[in-house]
Amino acid sequence: MWCFAILHAFLNVFDALQFSFRTKFIVVNNMVQINATTYVLSMLPPSSGGDSPTVDSTTLNEASIPYSEFLDKLNSGEVAFVEFLAPNGDAAYVTFKASNSSRIRIGEGYPMEDPLGWSSPAFVIKAVAKKGVPYKFVVPGLDDSFKM
Repeated sequence: MWCFAILHAFLNVFDALQFSFRTKFIVVNNMVQINATTYVLSMLPPSSGGDSPTVDSTTLNEASIPYSEFLDKLNSGEVAFVEFLAPNGDAAYVTFKASNSSRIRIGEGYPMEDPLGWSSPAFVIKAVAKKGVPYKFVVPGLDDSFKM
């Protein structure tokens, strides 16, 4: 209700100053858009303050390398293969060309899926694909079940 009172006050001022209809329309239209945007934004859940969720290496119970080191090795062509755990790829294991058989977890700093933010393993998958490095998604517990 207070919005209409403010709008009415603005229109009275515009009439007193003899603004054109077009000017009044533009100002009123902008006010409505600002109010609508403010209302929509107020309905969204609060953000996490700009922080994106990433893997914390202290919570891992296996050997890992930092995400930044993985990116350095990816850019220098040292990555042979990457395995992402389904469904979102929140965990990933890398095999380097130097150690063709052993894989290691990508740990500290690796992005986790955040439906309310901008963090996602999809960025990692895209980077791996752009470099032409082979990768696959594995369902935990099913990766070796089909071998004979």
